[in-house]
Amino acid sequence: MKKKTGIIILVILLAMCAFGGYLYYDYSKNVRVDVIYPGVTIQGISVGGMTKEQAENKVEDYVDKVRRETVTLQVKKETKTFPISDLDLSWKNTDVVDQAYALGKTGNPFARIIEVHRFKKSGKNL
Repeated sequence: MKKKTGIIILVILLAMCAFGGYLYYDYSKNVRVDVIYPGVTIQGISVGGMTKEQAENKVEDYVDKVRRETVTLQVKKETKTFPISDLDLSWKNTDVVDQAYALGKTGNPFARIIEVHRFKKSGKNL
C-alpha cells in the first residue's frame, strides 16, 4: 500500500514538473519577446512579430499610400477629383503602436501566456 502511494505521488510530481517545464518553455519562447505579438493588427494592418520601429514604419507607409489616393466628388453634373493629401490627412493616434507593443506585456506569467495565445488564435485589432 505504501509503495503504491509512493508511486502515485512520484507520478504526480513528475507530471507537475513536466507541466512546469512546458510553461517555462512556452513563456520564454512566446511571451518574453521584444516584439509585438502575432495576431495584433492596427486598423487591419498586421504588425505581429514586428518591433515598435518596424510597426511605426509600416503604419506610416500605409498612411502615405492613402495620401496618394484620389477622391472624386460629384455634385449634380459637376465632378471634381483631387488627391487626399489636399485634405491634410495625418496620423493622429501615433501612440497606437505603443499600445500594440504593450499588449500582453503586463500581468502574471500565466495570464500573459493565455493572452498571447488568444492573440494568435483570435487576433486583436487596435
